[in-house]
Amino acid sequence: MTFTFYTQIFFQPVQEVAEQFDTIQQAMASAEKIFHIVDEPQEEYVPETFAGVVPHEFSIEFQDVHLSYTPGQEILKGISFNVEQGGSVALVGATGAGKTSITGLVPRFYGIDSGRVLLGGVDVATLPAEFLRQSVAFVMQDVFIFSGTVLHNIALFDEHPDEQKVAEIVDYLGMGFMKGLEGGLHHHLYERGNNLSSGERQLISFARALYFDPKVLILDEATSDIDTESEAVIQAAIRKILTGRTSIIVAHRLSTIRTVDRILVVQKGQISESGTHEELVAKGGIYKNLYELQSLSEEEA
Repeated sequence: MTFTFYTQIFFQPVQEVAEQFDTIQQAMASAEKIFHIVDEPQEEYVPETFAGVVPHEFSIEFQDVHLSYTPGQEILKGISFNVEQGGSVALVGATGAGKTSITGLVPRFYGIDSGRVLLGGVDVATLPAEFLRQSVAFVMQDVFIFSGTVLHNIALFDEHPDEQKVAEIVDYLGMGFMKGLEGGLHHHLYERGNNLSSGERQLISFARALYFDPKVLILDEATSDIDTESEAVIQAAIRKILTGRTSIIVAHRLSTIRTVDRILVVQKGQISESGTHEELVAKGGIYKNLYELQSLSEEEA
């Protein structure tokens, strides 16, 4: 028994050293990624081709766009569609089809291989990045909430947030949960919003978008992680924030996009189907199969 006991005592520090080594390896991998980002050159705000012409209306048009992150491996293969000023288009399809890549080309997050992306008839490649990022707002599935008040989370990095404006937005979106927060707009939120539900975090992201009044709004899977109870409130808020704005919606729940102007089915980097909800269901193609499968799954749930 003594021998066994001493053997355990002997191997315990060896095991602890092995665990620390594993932690160090993870930290090194994380540090490498951080340094890679820090070493990236600063983005030029004004392209050489900028002639001082910025769009006065905010329609979106893709003209035979090809994109590849790795040479020879195309992600998007000849994407062409348009969204009229104040109109809405939804992108549906399997994971990895290229939906999010399409949305990232509007604010010029990536350089395309060929084709053109136009904002109000002006090629985004000729526009200053600052103008594009101020004109386009993203509402993502994973909403990051900073440690601080509700007011500062909605106004983000505004040094002098307009509290009256934020209060009007909260009221406009019907954010009823705010009445239950001690201090209202000055209620303190934990990092990542751990003291909020997923629906409440999503509503804050909508208010955040409205605060900066973007001309173009992109919703990327913004309703896929919402509980059923919050969905009606979220849908009402979405209808309000889309009003008067050119919108692209990456949809997970097909029931949430029945009222958009047009639905595009993206498959392996190409648009395979296009039309309204009723047209695509009547067509009996990929969209109809997706819609029926999801409806069946929801009924079973």
